[in-house]
Amino acid sequence: MKRRGYSSRRNYINKCRRADRRASIMKQHSRSGSRTAVRHSEDSRNFSLLLLTAAAMLLSLLMIFGNKAKAESEDAGTYNGYYKYFTSITVQSGDTLSAYADVYNTAGIKSDEEYISEVCTINDIDKDHIVSGQKIIVPYYDKEFR
Repeated sequence: MKRRGYSSRRNYINKCRRADRRASIMKQHSRSGSRTAVRHSEDSRNFSLLLLTAAAMLLSLLMIFGNKAKAESEDAGTYNGYYKYFTSITVQSGDTLSAYADVYNTAGIKSDEEYISEVCTINDIDKDHIVSGQKIIVPYYDKEFR
């Protein structure tokens, strides 16, 4: 009788011996109860991995949505019920940043000095140096959401 899948009788015999060894090892483990200990160890390892994965996912979600909520509150731009907007204006001769503060900082959210400092930061200009014809961006506040 020809055995399929084996190139020689020796390969077939070796495979049978390995199968016999595995069967005898399984019998020994089942008699001593160590097979259940091994199974219990694998179950606890799997459970630990599951807990670790769940904790990592929860932490990731908290980081993502926590930052998003913070960003939304900052981006909303509300200051005591006012919304912050920006507009571009062209400087006319004789205009000053103090005059723009009087016109655009009507809500009184910031002092004129803070407002002028913010305009200078936004436009990267010095306090005392604006030129006629120059375009600058200034913030203004309004209760209406647009």
